[in-house]
Amino acid sequence: MRMTGKSTMEERSKNITIHNSNHNRDEFSQWLLQNGFASSTIRNYTSAIRCAETFAKEHNLESQMLITDDYDLCTKAVAALFRNKEFVALNKRQHNRLSAAISKLLEYYEINYDFKTGTPVSKSTMIALPKTRVNTVLFEKVLAEKFVRGFRIGSPLDMKKFRRYYKAINNETPKISDADIEAMLLACGIRYDKKIFAPAAMLPAEMRNKLFSFIRASLNEGKQAVYYEALFRSFSEIFLDYYIYDASMLKAYIAFYNDGEFHLESQYICKDTLTQVNPLQEVKNYLIITGVPVECSEICKTLSHIPQNKVMQILGMSGEFVNNGKSHYFHVNVVHLSEEEIENIANLIRESISDKLFLSGNELIEIIHARYPFIIENNLPISAMGMRGVLKYHLKERFSFKGNIISSLDHVISMTDVFGNYAKSRQGFTVAELTTLASEMNSIIYFEAVYDNSLRISREQFVTKNMAQFRIEETDRAIDRFCNSDYLAIGKVNGFGSFPDAGFPWNIYLLEHYVYAYSKRYRLFHSGFNRNCCVGAIVKIESDIQTFDDLLSTVLAENDVTLKRDQALAFLVEQGYLARRKYSNIEKILIQANTYRNRKGTK
Repeated sequence: MRMTGKSTMEERSKNITIHNSNHNRDEFSQWLLQNGFASSTIRNYTSAIRCAETFAKEHNLESQMLITDDYDLCTKAVAALFRNKEFVALNKRQHNRLSAAISKLLEYYEINYDFKTGTPVSKSTMIALPKTRVNTVLFEKVLAEKFVRGFRIGSPLDMKKFRRYYKAINNETPKISDADIEAMLLACGIRYDKKIFAPAAMLPAEMRNKLFSFIRASLNEGKQAVYYEALFRSFSEIFLDYYIYDASMLKAYIAFYNDGEFHLESQYICKDTLTQVNPLQEVKNYLIITGVPVECSEICKTLSHIPQNKVMQILGMSGEFVNNGKSHYFHVNVVHLSEEEIENIANLIRESISDKLFLSGNELIEIIHARYPFIIENNLPISAMGMRGVLKYHLKERFSFKGNIISSLDHVISMTDVFGNYAKSRQGFTVAELTTLASEMNSIIYFEAVYDNSLRISREQFVTKNMAQFRIEETDRAIDRFCNSDYLAIGKVNGFGSFPDAGFPWNIYLLEHYVYAYSKRYRLFHSGFNRNCCVGAIVKIESDIQTFDDLLSTVLAENDVTLKRDQALAFLVEQGYLARRKYSNIEKILIQANTYRNRKGTK
């Protein structure tokens, strides 16, 4: 079929456009190469640009070319893409890969052309641009200087502020719509938690270099992956002085600056897509090679690229990792037991629990030591607690192992049951008697089971629960006189003259038990019951504080205390919220406290 004159002209125009686009794409790639980017990174950027252009065409956006002779078409395409919710979602799923490539493309144009006058300053076929075009560098400057805590997407107030700041800083008014301003900010910034952040303001270049060097060194040392949570914990004290608030925000930051050197997954960073990441196997290999019980802190230090909570989860959730006591763990394969030895021990357990309902772990070890001393002698680094854990791993299908209690599968008994039944079956008992029971069972005191089945009336004395005579409404009103905010450290209640009669003299221990089990308007938040003191807080049920971590973060945020580990812990102990200067979630709490302060506009 013969082509018409009109069709010929359209086809020729289309071919010229494609030719010029490919020419400009080659120049962009050459510019990246000249600026030190690796070939893999260049391929990643150009691939991302093509992906964005394909998206624009498939969704019939008003402007569809990013690499083009006309910069106006490019900026219109960028604005159209970032106004499109599907594209923004796609960019987020790809860890900001698309926006990073587009930002680099805009940087390439701005370096090669004087966009204020629209005059080309290097070889190119790009036409002179109108003076009204948008300079993303000016946008990023305003974002970095005036919105260090982020520009709120969809906020009319932030948009008014932005226009005012833009004019003050750049001596001109942005002659584009609010939607286009937001789109350009999305192109040059990092989107996180319904805000846009200026990357340069989130962390100084020196700190960024340290961060990326740390990742690079970790992966070059042979680590399979670096987890965002672990990385955030490692740099948490540095981040306190800047604007990276949690691991998810750190991930978005790394994705923005990652030039293709690393492969980014949802939870971790690795070298490439072929890397097989298995943290459980890493923990297992380390402990088997070590061959002896290792302290948790040392395991976490050696495997620092894995989040500490992930390591602890692995150690706690899998029976092949055994707690040897005092936070030391080993792998079950470190202890060598033959099938015959395991069967002999199973018979010892069966004989013992046939006479009574349960057997304690330390009783079992004593019996093994008497009957088969060589088993104990061949495994001297393994404690009684550790050996019980090994036997639990091998015999869990035959017997119930609950804490230090071994019983039949038909009649399961736990250490909670032992302490609960002890408290329930007595009219009265003392803390000293509980201590003796715990020693005999080679256990801690399960205070919560005791509190649930008795009433603590003083530091030393418990009585049967049915002796409680609380007048709840009156007692809650008495607490109201002390608690003027959402919470109050329990130790701050320093007088009980206004409290109604409860059948026993009021004291801090009776108050603690009352708030824990009887109050209608208050809850007890603490790290656990204590043998010798009462710590924690009385918290109003109607407050927004839902966990003990929430409480500690709020306390630190609302008081004049330096948000550093040692100072924060000292303050919490001094104020009566903790019993000692140690708390596993302190880093997370410090970050949350800092976030609370930032929301209020204070530092």
